[in-house]
Amino acid sequence: MKKYKTLIIDDKVEDLNLLKTIINTNFPILEIVAEASNVQTGIQKYLKTTPEILLLDVNLENDTIFSFIDQLENKTVEIILISSHNNFAVSAVKYDVTGYVLKPLKIKDLKKAIQKAIFNL
Repeated sequence: MKKYKTLIIDDKVEDLNLLKTIINTNFPILEIVAEASNVQTGIQKYLKTTPEILLLDVNLENDTIFSFIDQLENKTVEIILISSHNNFAVSAVKYDVTGYVLKPLKIKDLKKAIQKAIFNL
């Protein structure tokens, strides 16, 4: 079975750990190759690991994830945004992301976004 390289960016350690647990338990097709807590580290890990799927928290400590997306070289990567706020949804549409999943995470919503990302790949 092919595994899809996945990068997670979230500035809250507890949210990052919860997402990793959900992925490892429910989505064996995803391989978490890197994680980051800010845009700069995220870019470094992205360039080093070349993931196919990005799971990105929108609202980071002093930034939003959109500054990370602006720096991506590979625009064919599948982007799933995760946020506790729905007010970033309009920006998400402008960036043509694969999915927008609201916190608290519901596995069925995440599954739908991941299935769409895999289909697109």
